[in-house]
This record gives sequence, structure tokens and C-alpha cells, in this order.
Amino acid sequence: MKKALLIGAALLGAVSFAGAQSLSAIKVQNNSVQQPREEATIQVCGDLPAEIPTVGTQQAGLMAVAAKFDSDDLENYVGWEIKSVDFFPGHQGCKYTSAVWADDMTILGESVESDPVMQQINNLALKTGVKIEAGKTYTIGYKANTDGGFPLGCDEGPAIDGYGDLISLSEDGETLPPFVSLHQEVPSLNYNFYIVVHLSKGEGVEAVLTNDKANAYVQNGVIYVAGANGRQVSLFDMNGKVVYTGVSETIAAPQKGMYILRVGTKSIKLAI
Repeated sequence: MKKALLIGAALLGAVSFAGAQSLSAIKVQNNSVQQPREEATIQVCGDLPAEIPTVGTQQAGLMAVAAKFDSDDLENYVGWEIKSVDFFPGHQGCKYTSAVWADDMTILGESVESDPVMQQINNLALKTGVKIEAGKTYTIGYKANTDGGFPLGCDEGPAIDGYGDLISLSEDGETLPPFVSLHQEVPSLNYNFYIVVHLSKGEGVEAVLTNDKANAYVQNGVIYVAGANGRQVSLFDMNGKVVYTGVSETIAAPQKGMYILRVGTKSIKLAI
């Protein structure tokens, strides 16, 4: 990382954080045997402190910051969609764009470029939601095209190296190199970037036939079947191989992938 990263400070105005949750807290909340919520937020960072650290180079340039979520972090959200990103802007003279990246820095989805609203949390919705697929890692955050200053708002740390503190600095103003850990590059900057990701329940569970009240969903490694009423339940992989057959309404989920659950004459597609 050739550019020197510096730290500034932005004072927080009257902002409520009642809805902010850590990733671990969300996992605990969804650990009961019930249908998950229709919406959720996930984050690696902590809440914003009263005085917010903001990071930058004090030079004009293009940069990006992100949080990384492994497949294990997202196992309860396969089939859901990544919809928008919260962040705290640190510099007025900066254009911000929320984005989702694959491991090779390919952009999977992004918002329109926007001016910030200072002294408060901003939210930028992706132009098209990005569906969460089983077994994949997602790097989620935002790009900052700045005229200088300290555009990148952070929590008060400590950093979760390689997960909450990912940063990429463009050398040519157009392309972004692979993300690196801010804390590992500059040990004195022991922060996570403030990034909160909003998810919405997508079509990970899809009823192929809808004239039957039977339904199913996957949670915490278990397939829950509702409305079978004693009928035979069969689970098939996408090659047609029988994975389970019986009358139980709780089935241990097999390895990740797409499956077809059949209850009587109704078929339900499951993303595990």
C-alpha cells in the first residue's frame, strides 16, 4: 500500500443506533426453531462511538472499503438478497457508491454514485439485489471517490483483521487492487469500517406447486417441514438421487446445494 493512510475525527450528531446489531447477535437471535424474519442486518463492525474516527489519505483518489462475510456467516441467509449498505461518510467532497464484490474484485452489484449527507449514517441501495448463494464468500462495502480529506468512517475498534477492516486504494483512479487489512498495513489504525449490510428474504425456498399448504424451510442445519400431516416426505438432490424418505417433519440438512423436497404431490425447491 503506497499511499499513507491518515486519521481524522468527525463528530457524530443526533443519530439513533437502536437497530444496529453485530453478526454474532443476529445469529443468536435466529437460533430458535421458527421461520426467519423477512429482513435482517449483518455487520462485522461495532457501533459508532460518540467521536467517530475517519480514515483517508488527504489526497484526491478512488478507494474502497468493505467487510467480508464467509459462507459460514451467511448459512442462515442462503437465498436471501443483499439489498443496501449503511456507512458513515467522513468527507463532503466525496462521491460514495455501495458495492458487493466477488473474491476476484468483480463487482456483483452496486448503487448509483451519490453525494453524502454529513453527520449521519447514510444508506445506499444496490440497483439490483445480489442473491446469497451457498458456499460463497461476499465482500460488501462501498467505493469512495474523494477530492481529499478523511472519507471513511470507522468504529472505535479493535479491528477484526481481514474481515472488518478491508481497504483498497486505486493507483490510477480507475481500477481497484485486491483488498488488504487496514490494521495489518498500518498497525496504528486499529478500526473496523462502519458497514452495516441490509438483507431481504429472497426466493431461496420456492414452492414449485402452490395448491397445497405444505411448506419447508432450512435453519441451523435442519430442514423443517410444515403441513405434511403424516404424508410421506422425500428429499432429492438435483441429480434425482433420494437423500431422505420418511414421515419426519425435521430432517438433518445434507451438504450445501439445491434440493427438491416432495410432500405428497407438492414439490418445494430448497437452497441449503
